[in-house]
Amino acid sequence: MIMCKTQIICCIIVFFIAVFYFVSAKEKTLSHKWYSALLLISFYQLIFDVLSVLTVNNMDTVAPWLNRLVHQGFMALMLAIFFVVYKYIETVIQEEIGERYKKMRWVYIPLVISFFGVIFLPIYYMETPKGNYSYGPGPANIYISIAIYVILIIVMLFRYSRLLPKRKNWAILIVMLSEAIIAGYQAFVPTALISCLGITLLNLCFYLMVENP
Repeated sequence: MIMCKTQIICCIIVFFIAVFYFVSAKEKTLSHKWYSALLLISFYQLIFDVLSVLTVNNMDTVAPWLNRLVHQGFMALMLAIFFVVYKYIETVIQEEIGERYKKMRWVYIPLVISFFGVIFLPIYYMETPKGNYSYGPGPANIYISIAIYVILIIVMLFRYSRLLPKRKNWAILIVMLSEAIIAGYQAFVPTALISCLGITLLNLCFYLMVENP
């Protein structure tokens, strides 16, 4: 369990954010529903993150089908997180500016394509002295869709930032910068397995700076 202590700590943090958020009196807006979904999906994704670290580093004792199933769950939930982040930010902007916001109708396409990619594309595993990790078409398929949603979020922020309160602008900007830094480090050091930090930071940042506890 030592190898996944960061994931476990992040899981605990997100759990307590969710508890504080759900017990506080809050107007049930559409953005509230998307943020609630983000918290729940993030919690389950972090659980699968822990499981994936355990299975990929014990491939001699874990059945290949189980290792693949765990990684598929991890990747599908990661994809869902960034789709929900996009929808959450879209809803926050829409609630602020009303009819001036123009929705992009095709945003579900990367989600659907990548979901089928998770099911059918191959996943490979690299074994190293510092730890094992997954790679190949399956993970790459997810990274491409995540990049698409990040770009769409940046485009939204560029188009509507002047119409949003500075607090919400800064929240979205900090989240995107944090994700970019963590993703960049993860890309260059694949054994780091720190995507959990990005998930935790985006939940914490939105909780403190947008949801106004």
